[in-house]
Amino acid sequence: MTKEMQKNIVTVVVLNVALLAIAGFIMLVYPPWIAPHVPPIVNTILFPVGWWFLLLIPTIIFMARDGERPRNIGFTKEKLPRQILLGIALAAGLLVVFSVGVPWLLGLVEWHWDGADQIDVGWGFVLLAYNLLVVGLIEEVIYRGHMFKKLQDINAAPWFAVSITALAFGAFHIPSFIIIGQPLLPASGWFYVFMATMAGVVYGLCRAKGATMVTLIVSHGIYNAAFAAVLTHMHY
Repeated sequence: MTKEMQKNIVTVVVLNVALLAIAGFIMLVYPPWIAPHVPPIVNTILFPVGWWFLLLIPTIIFMARDGERPRNIGFTKEKLPRQILLGIALAAGLLVVFSVGVPWLLGLVEWHWDGADQIDVGWGFVLLAYNLLVVGLIEEVIYRGHMFKKLQDINAAPWFAVSITALAFGAFHIPSFIIIGQPLLPASGWFYVFMATMAGVVYGLCRAKGATMVTLIVSHGIYNAAFAAVLTHMHY
């Protein structure tokens, strides 16, 4: 094992530990123990945007250390409209399979609908912007960008980076499912983590096949926004 490989392994391990520590602190420790004792403006800034950028700090540090640039982790300006269209198509497929098809087959969702009058179009655009520019951007840069590249440098076999990033992505959602998973999927909070892992597999496979970060960010952002704005009105 070369020194470069050893360094990459340490990077991946440290990165995942840091992500889980930050997510666990912000989702499980901060709200009950710290939030009530700080000025409201601090909580307003930290939630829902600030903590995402805290998650990005370890990745920025490692990328700066290794001299990596956005193009090194999958960003490109070439055929940008095509990248965006592919992201939209991928989001549509994921919504059909993961948010409707699989939950329905497992008996976790019913098909009748009564939430059309509850959908706020303006709020939907806010959710889309938030999930594109914050959640989707940061999660994809971390998992399918920097971490994926480090794993490919360790082992070039596609399954290696795909499987590890998917498992890491699923584990990252464990702290959040404790807070938001059960209300969304009352049959099983762990189903939330499982579906995040499966989404990680799909995004990882797309990345291994050459999908750009723009495609993955667009897909991720649209999927999250559509689920939050529309699909939670179904009978989960």
